[in-house]
Amino acid sequence: MELTTDSDAGANPDDLEDINSESEAENEEWEDELTTTLMSCTDICDWGTLRDQIKDDLKKHKTLPLSQVNQLMILLHFATLQLKGSSCITASMEIARLWYDGKGMGAWFSRCVRALARHYQVFEQLPKEKRGSSRNSPSFLDDESVQTHCRTWLSSLPSGQVTPRTF
Repeated sequence: MELTTDSDAGANPDDLEDINSESEAENEEWEDELTTTLMSCTDICDWGTLRDQIKDDLKKHKTLPLSQVNQLMILLHFATLQLKGSSCITASMEIARLWYDGKGMGAWFSRCVRALARHYQVFEQLPKEKRGSSRNSPSFLDDESVQTHCRTWLSSLPSGQVTPRTF
Protein backbone atom coordinates (compact mmCIF):
# COMPACT_ATOMS: atom_id res chain seq x y z
CA MET A 1 0.00 0.00 0.00
CA GLU A 2 1.44 3.36 -0.98
CA LEU A 3 1.24 6.42 1.16
CA THR A 4 0.38 9.64 -0.61
CA THR A 5 2.41 12.76 -0.12
CA ASP A 6 1.39 16.38 -0.31
CA SER A 7 2.61 16.47 -3.91
CA ASP A 8 0.06 13.73 -4.74
CA ALA A 9 -2.82 15.83 -3.40
CA GLY A 10 -3.22 17.68 -6.70
CA ALA A 11 -3.62 14.50 -8.74
CA ASN A 12 -4.07 14.76 -12.48
CA PRO A 13 -7.75 14.40 -13.52
CA ASP A 14 -6.64 11.98 -16.25
CA ASP A 15 -5.32 9.65 -13.56
CA LEU A 16 -8.73 9.70 -11.87
CA GLU A 17 -10.42 8.81 -15.16
CA ASP A 18 -8.04 5.86 -15.56
CA ILE A 19 -8.98 4.64 -12.09
CA ASN A 20 -12.69 4.96 -12.85
CA SER A 21 -12.38 3.17 -16.18
CA GLU A 22 -11.09 -0.15 -14.86
CA SER A 23 -12.63 -3.10 -16.62
CA GLU A 24 -14.79 -5.68 -14.94
CA ALA A 25 -12.04 -8.29 -15.32
CA GLU A 26 -9.62 -6.10 -13.35
CA ASN A 27 -12.26 -5.63 -10.66
CA GLU A 28 -12.75 -9.38 -10.44
CA GLU A 29 -9.00 -9.90 -10.09
CA TRP A 30 -8.92 -7.33 -7.31
CA GLU A 31 -11.83 -9.02 -5.52
CA ASP A 32 -10.17 -12.44 -5.88
CA GLU A 33 -6.91 -11.04 -4.51
CA LEU A 34 -8.77 -9.49 -1.58
CA THR A 35 -10.51 -12.78 -0.86
CA THR A 36 -7.21 -14.65 -1.01
CA THR A 37 -5.63 -12.13 1.36
CA LEU A 38 -8.53 -12.41 3.78
CA MET A 39 -8.37 -16.20 3.65
CA SER A 40 -4.71 -16.17 4.64
CA CYS A 41 -5.42 -13.84 7.59
CA THR A 42 -8.39 -15.57 9.15
CA ASP A 43 -10.22 -18.86 9.02
CA ILE A 44 -13.02 -18.34 6.49
CA CYS A 45 -15.72 -20.94 5.88
CA ASP A 46 -16.51 -22.17 2.41
CA TRP A 47 -19.84 -21.29 0.81
CA GLY A 48 -21.14 -24.85 1.07
CA THR A 49 -20.94 -24.76 4.86
CA LEU A 50 -22.26 -21.22 4.98
CA ARG A 51 -25.21 -22.11 2.74
CA ASP A 52 -26.26 -24.82 5.19
CA GLN A 53 -25.90 -22.33 8.05
CA ILE A 54 -28.00 -19.76 6.16
CA LYS A 55 -30.72 -22.37 5.58
CA ASP A 56 -30.76 -23.12 9.31
CA ASP A 57 -31.00 -19.40 10.08
CA LEU A 58 -33.90 -19.04 7.66
CA LYS A 59 -35.83 -21.76 9.50
CA LYS A 60 -36.05 -19.25 12.38
CA HIS A 61 -37.61 -16.67 10.05
CA LYS A 62 -40.69 -16.13 12.23
CA THR A 63 -38.53 -14.54 14.92
CA LEU A 64 -36.31 -12.54 12.57
CA PRO A 65 -37.06 -9.05 11.25
CA LEU A 66 -37.93 -8.89 7.56
CA SER A 67 -34.69 -7.03 6.74
CA GLN A 68 -32.63 -9.93 8.09
CA VAL A 69 -34.75 -12.49 6.24
CA ASN A 70 -34.11 -10.56 3.01
CA GLN A 71 -30.38 -10.42 3.72
CA LEU A 72 -30.30 -14.16 4.37
CA MET A 73 -32.22 -14.85 1.15
CA ILE A 74 -29.73 -12.72 -0.81
CA LEU A 75 -26.83 -14.54 0.84
CA LEU A 76 -28.40 -17.91 0.07
CA HIS A 77 -28.71 -16.94 -3.59
CA PHE A 78 -25.12 -15.61 -3.57
CA ALA A 79 -23.80 -18.83 -1.99
CA THR A 80 -25.64 -20.94 -4.57
CA LEU A 81 -24.18 -18.92 -7.45
CA GLN A 82 -20.70 -19.16 -5.91
CA LEU A 83 -21.01 -22.93 -5.61
CA LYS A 84 -22.06 -23.11 -9.27
CA GLY A 85 -18.80 -21.38 -10.23
CA SER A 86 -19.83 -17.74 -10.68
CA SER A 87 -17.32 -15.07 -9.71
CA CYS A 88 -18.18 -12.66 -6.90
CA ILE A 89 -18.94 -9.80 -9.26
CA THR A 90 -20.99 -11.90 -11.66
CA ALA A 91 -23.02 -13.38 -8.79
CA SER A 92 -23.63 -9.99 -7.18
CA MET A 93 -24.63 -8.40 -10.49
CA GLU A 94 -27.11 -11.25 -11.09
CA ILE A 95 -28.59 -10.72 -7.63
CA ALA A 96 -28.77 -6.96 -8.23
CA ARG A 97 -30.60 -7.59 -11.50
CA LEU A 98 -33.13 -9.88 -9.77
CA TRP A 99 -33.60 -8.07 -6.45
CA TYR A 100 -33.13 -4.38 -7.16
CA ASP A 101 -35.43 -2.46 -9.46
CA GLY A 102 -33.74 0.95 -9.17
CA LYS A 103 -32.50 2.48 -12.37
CA GLY A 104 -28.76 3.00 -12.64
CA MET A 105 -28.10 1.72 -9.12
CA GLY A 106 -27.39 -1.93 -9.92
CA ALA A 107 -23.63 -1.48 -9.48
CA TRP A 108 -24.17 0.10 -6.07
CA PHE A 109 -26.50 -2.71 -4.98
CA SER A 110 -24.08 -5.37 -6.24
CA ARG A 111 -21.28 -3.79 -4.16
CA CYS A 112 -23.58 -3.91 -1.13
CA VAL A 113 -24.24 -7.60 -1.82
CA ARG A 114 -20.49 -8.32 -2.02
CA ALA A 115 -19.86 -6.41 1.21
CA LEU A 116 -22.64 -8.36 2.94
CA ALA A 117 -21.25 -11.64 1.60
CA ARG A 118 -17.70 -10.84 2.76
CA HIS A 119 -18.97 -9.90 6.21
CA TYR A 120 -20.99 -13.10 6.50
CA GLN A 121 -18.11 -15.21 5.23
CA VAL A 122 -15.65 -13.74 7.73
CA PHE A 123 -17.88 -13.39 10.81
CA GLU A 124 -20.51 -16.08 10.00
CA GLN A 125 -23.32 -13.73 11.02
CA LEU A 126 -25.21 -10.77 9.63
CA PRO A 127 -23.87 -7.31 10.36
CA LYS A 128 -25.31 -5.57 13.39
CA GLU A 129 -28.36 -3.48 12.51
CA LYS A 130 -27.58 0.21 12.86
CA ARG A 131 -31.06 1.47 12.13
CA GLY A 132 -34.05 1.50 14.43
CA SER A 133 -32.30 3.06 17.40
CA SER A 134 -35.64 3.78 19.04
CA ARG A 135 -36.18 0.01 19.31
CA ASN A 136 -32.63 -0.55 20.50
CA SER A 137 -32.39 2.15 23.17
CA PRO A 138 -34.50 2.58 26.28
CA SER A 139 -36.96 5.45 26.58
CA PHE A 140 -37.95 7.41 29.67
CA LEU A 141 -41.54 6.53 28.85
CA ASP A 142 -40.71 2.85 29.45
CA ASP A 143 -40.21 3.61 33.16
CA GLU A 144 -43.42 3.05 35.16
CA SER A 145 -42.75 5.87 37.62
CA VAL A 146 -42.29 8.35 34.75
CA GLN A 147 -45.55 7.10 33.20
CA THR A 148 -47.37 7.55 36.51
CA HIS A 149 -46.05 11.11 36.98
CA CYS A 150 -46.95 12.02 33.40
CA ARG A 151 -50.51 10.72 33.80
CA THR A 152 -50.91 12.56 37.10
CA TRP A 153 -49.64 15.85 35.65
CA LEU A 154 -51.72 15.51 32.47
CA SER A 155 -54.90 14.72 34.41
CA SER A 156 -54.34 17.79 36.61
CA LEU A 157 -54.52 20.13 33.60
CA PRO A 158 -57.86 21.51 32.48
CA SER A 159 -59.45 19.97 29.43
CA GLY A 160 -58.23 21.49 26.16
CA GLN A 161 -55.06 22.92 27.72
CA VAL A 162 -52.82 19.92 26.98
CA THR A 163 -50.36 20.51 24.14
CA PRO A 164 -47.11 18.83 23.26
CA ARG A 165 -45.27 22.05 24.15
CA THR A 166 -46.71 22.15 27.68
CA PHE A 167 -46.01 18.46 28.10
